Amino acid sequence: MLIRPAVEGTLAVLRACKTHRVTRCAITSSIAAICYVSPANWPADGIFTEEIWSEPDAGPSVITKYAKSKTLAEKAAWEF
Repeated sequence: MLIRPAVEGTLAVLRACKTHRVTRCAITSSIAAICYVSPANWPADGIFTEEIWSEPDAGPSVITKYAKSKTLAEKAAWEF
């Protein structure tokens, strides 16, 4: 119930911006998009960049639905 609205809502805003030739759009991220990374996948320097993401397929005992929705929505925005 959280994932589809988060992803589709983000993409709807970006499509509207493109349609109306908006030149800048700020998307505020969430720590949830990076806080569910297994220690084995942490960056060696401890700096999280746009290449480091929470692991949405880790399962409900590891990542919350909220964090999964934030991760997938932000990934969709970057891929847009």
